[in-house]
Amino acid sequence: MDERVENPVLKEIIKTAPEDMDEEQLESFVEAFMEARFIIPAELKSDIAALEGKTDEEIALDEEIDFEIMRLEDEEGNILFPLYTDDDELEKLDFEVYGLVISAEDFAHLLYEIDEDDFDGVIINPFHENAVELPLEAILELFDIVECDDPNCNDPNHHHHHGNEH
Repeated sequence: MDERVENPVLKEIIKTAPEDMDEEQLESFVEAFMEARFIIPAELKSDIAALEGKTDEEIALDEEIDFEIMRLEDEEGNILFPLYTDDDELEKLDFEVYGLVISAEDFAHLLYEIDEDDFDGVIINPFHENAVELPLEAILELFDIVECDDPNCNDPNHHHHHGNEH
């Protein structure tokens, strides 16, 4: 976690709420979102030693490592998955949290892995005046993640279940 995570372009774009964006802004938003790396605040339940030498992406997608993603609730009682665009936003949390750095694409796969009933949506920079709430489906659609059972398939956008958990 040495490199600082910053998404200045995305942060600039989300000064406009998605529902107020014109088509061009929406396109920029989607592009910036898909190229972004986010920080996910998580509480690690596993031993820190288990993380040694693993990248954050590996940690996030490793089923052996137990971590709990912070859940936020909005006024309507929707459960939201918090995503931060940069360290400055994450630092607004006043307690120790492990910041998992993850690419938007891995994040979409992670969303797919977790039970959809757990979360209703995603919120970018929840403690920012320009927080952006997105429905889960919207993110999965962005990356066009589809269920795929072909063990020989190499399409990165297809979601493959590894192992025989089904």
